[in-house]
Amino acid sequence: MRKRNRRSWYSLINAFAANGQGVDGLMFVEEMRRLGLQPNAETFLAVLMTCASAGAVREGLLHFWSMRIEYGIAPGIEHHLGVIDILRKAGFLDHELDNRVEALLVAPGPSAGNIIKSHRPQE
Repeated sequence: MRKRNRRSWYSLINAFAANGQGVDGLMFVEEMRRLGLQPNAETFLAVLMTCASAGAVREGLLHFWSMRIEYGIAPGIEHHLGVIDILRKAGFLDHELDNRVEALLVAPGPSAGNIIKSHRPQE
């Protein structure tokens, strides 16, 4: 990369995620951290998409929490939906909750938190 700034790193990481090459994208996330580049909210969204693409649940959750703890960035609804996508793609959401998440993604309305709180496991 000629110009190494947040925007170029975001574009690179996002491209890997969009093309289903999450594992390769995660290598660039680590390289960005190694170089000491400060991610922003947009970069974290690309990182979460990359984790979803790679099936990297643990790493995705660690990045999500590091937004606030390490970088002082408050996660937005899109970041919460990114975590839901990570969990969904890894098979951690049951069918009922998965359908509710799909409805939220298609026609946003109530917050993701309200949808999750309204979910009660069937006995």
